[in-house]
Amino acid sequence: EIGPDDQLYTVKRTGGVVRTNLQTGVTETVVSNLPMLGYGVAVDVDGSIYVSGYRKLLRYNSDGSMETILTASGYLTDVDIGADGLLYVADYCNNRILKVTSSGQVEVLASGGLLNRPYGLTFGDDGQIYIANLSGYNILNLDANNQVTIFADGLPYAPLYISSDRGNGFYFTSNT
Repeated sequence: EIGPDDQLYTVKRTGGVVRTNLQTGVTETVVSNLPMLGYGVAVDVDGSIYVSGYRKLLRYNSDGSMETILTASGYLTDVDIGADGLLYVADYCNNRILKVTSSGQVEVLASGGLLNRPYGLTFGDDGQIYIANLSGYNILNLDANNQVTIFADGLPYAPLYISSDRGNGFYFTSNT
């Protein structure tokens, strides 16, 4: 995840989040001792770091405190912050895309249907959500009306994470 400070944030399976300065290559740990297996990361303009993982979505505040934003029954594999400042989460086990409102309420934006182990998500320049649909071997689009359609289908590999290139396309990783 590229943060608002143009630095790369990465969740380490060993229990932390590291920040890499893309200009100098210097890496530093910004969150350590995660109380869960972490998967996704998003950084807000106020410096808060959100980490999604096994059964939880956590927020690490700039003062070093941590709070649980959401608990779930499975793996929350990715989190992103929309232009509206709200959190959007891929719920892998339950085949859902969630929105967390500013009051902490959870809204299901999409569930079932084309969603088949949604792993990663990102926002395109058009403001719509794009989903790396792991077991569907495709990239899905979730529009403003919460309609899910196929954006790219028949991929030869299962996509994991997806990120907008802040231009006209996307980068995504696979498990092969």
